[in-house]
Amino acid sequence: QFYYTFTNPFLNEIGVQNAAGKMTMGQMSELLFMVTLPWFFRRLGVKYTLMLGMFAWVLRYVCFGTGNSSNLVWLLYLGIVLHGICYDFFFVTGQVYVDQKAPSALRAA
Repeated sequence: QFYYTFTNPFLNEIGVQNAAGKMTMGQMSELLFMVTLPWFFRRLGVKYTLMLGMFAWVLRYVCFGTGNSSNLVWLLYLGIVLHGICYDFFFVTGQVYVDQKAPSALRAA
């Protein structure tokens, strides 16, 4: 995944100070959205939760593509914070959905 492998070198290369420390905002965001995910399931359903996650991915990469380490650094921070909704609303939602729909013989142990 881009975020785990390349975000830190990318941020360092464009001059963001303490990039690894800034990336912890994404981990905190992931924790927040993991806790709120059941609420979104009930309100939006699986399809719209997945769509929201996909939209967040697009927005995130627009932020990373247009942000810089000076006057547009807030876009980089927004891209980092979007990690939570991107990961939880797409990958975790997909995992939960597959776990609900797959027969027990096909599920992992």
